[in-house]
Amino acid sequence: MKKLIIICSLAAALLGSCGGSGTARQADDACCDSAARCNMTKLSGKWNFVNIVNDSIHLDRNFIDSIGSDQGIVLGKDSTYSVVTNCNSIGGSYTVTCDSIAFSDGFMTEMACDNMEVEDAVRFILPKLNAYIIESDSTLRLISDDDKCFIVLKKAE
Repeated sequence: MKKLIIICSLAAALLGSCGGSGTARQADDACCDSAARCNMTKLSGKWNFVNIVNDSIHLDRNFIDSIGSDQGIVLGKDSTYSVVTNCNSIGGSYTVTCDSIAFSDGFMTEMACDNMEVEDAVRFILPKLNAYIIESDSTLRLISDDDKCFIVLKKAE
């Protein structure tokens, strides 16, 4: 019983340090890093495009599927990503901290294809995306600071 009380007290102290109510920055960073590691696990895997949107582009799932199904982003547990389109591939590394995400420039193949709208949109939008929301275990929203650019993805089965 005594051990249970001690464990519960330690857990409460640890959880309380993540509250952000004037606690030390170091404790907040530790909680943030812990959440980022947890979310990295949730983020890893294959995600299929549902919507790709910015000021001048709005590609929905029907359009994306009409030019080639199974297009999306693979997020690795090793902090690498690869974009799979109906033509070329894009890849690099990404970092996750708290609720922010950043995609680095990496590689891109440059084959000419009949329809390159999806990869052109992703190539344009990806560097602008800097936050993410996991809306459910199966929906991921990558967004820009101004909410004008975003990509909605569904977890591949």
